[in-house]
Amino acid sequence: ASSAASDVYKRQEKGGAHIFVMRADSTVEKRFIETGPEFQNNMVVERGLNPGENVVVEGYHKLTPGMKVRVSDAVTSDTDEE
Repeated sequence: ASSAASDVYKRQEKGGAHIFVMRADSTVEKRFIETGPEFQNNMVVERGLNPGENVVVEGYHKLTPGMKVRVSDAVTSDTDEE
């Protein structure tokens, strides 16, 4: 199953591309992902992200796994505006 995500920042490092996902306890998890081709200005995530999960889109460069975070403004997918 694939997920399309807009405004998601992925980082490349030794070991592959990763993102930060917010857990239910408001801590972040560093998640390695497999990406596919871009589709309509969205990045396709082939593996490593489930529908409905909250992905960090700002401040990611300051994060470390397990750090506590809070949501300031939720970003919705472009498909919500159509």
